[in-house]
Amino acid sequence: MYIAISEEMRYAIRFYMGDPAVVRDGKFRGGATAYNTINALLHRGIRNEQDKLREGRVLEIYDRAHLLQYLQIIEAIDRAMDCTDVAAVQTVTWRVDRLSAVRAWTDRSETEGFYSTCKRGFLPAYAHSKADVALMEIVRAPEVPCLDFERLFGPQYAKPEEAEILLPFGAVVQQMEELPLSEAERATFTDRNGNPPRGKFRLCIGVPQAKPAADPTALLAEIASERAVQQARQCLILLRDTGTLPPDALNFYCRWKDAIRSYFDGLRQQRKDMMP
Repeated sequence: MYIAISEEMRYAIRFYMGDPAVVRDGKFRGGATAYNTINALLHRGIRNEQDKLREGRVLEIYDRAHLLQYLQIIEAIDRAMDCTDVAAVQTVTWRVDRLSAVRAWTDRSETEGFYSTCKRGFLPAYAHSKADVALMEIVRAPEVPCLDFERLFGPQYAKPEEAEILLPFGAVVQQMEELPLSEAERATFTDRNGNPPRGKFRLCIGVPQAKPAADPTALLAEIASERAVQQARQCLILLRDTGTLPPDALNFYCRWKDAIRSYFDGLRQQRKDMMP
């Protein structure tokens, strides 16, 4: 039995995907590209931040209230995935990603951040906006939580051309194999520097696995303290200005994001414990 996706969840999803009407409304701060920072919070290390900053993307946290909004959005999207009848959603989708992300999976064996995919094939515009791209065919196990924006919003879907199916963070990488690139794919999906894709891969993913979960309330107090938020904000500024972090700042920033992922692991466990 699935619980209906609430209006609160729908609103958060619309902001995350950059729906102009919700962005203009101003309830959430960060603008139409806030998803760049939101997703970076869920990635380990600083690779994701470095990739995005090299492409001219904006990563920023203004203050504690801004961070709390982003955590609220992540939670709302994650809860909405639990409310989706995933058996009715197609299981094969496509994405143009960075090669660096593919390499990271070989070490970490799970998806990091919400993973945006398309129901109708690779989108050339996404290739042209990234550097060193790889073409990804994603095969989702039928029980993996997800959101089909077209099914969710119908005629009100703000970006129907994207035909997006959003996959969860922490989905287990069950198998990855390299596929041949066609000449048409080489010519069509060039990256922002005009280079052809660096490879093509099939990625099979399974349900996120339960992890040891600490008390979310205690973790939130740690993550969202004024001191922690200001330190994290300074780390993002330093990354923007220099492309890297000195050892002390790097250690803090990585531990801070580890706590964010643990916080959401705890919320997931709480929801599981409440299920009948």
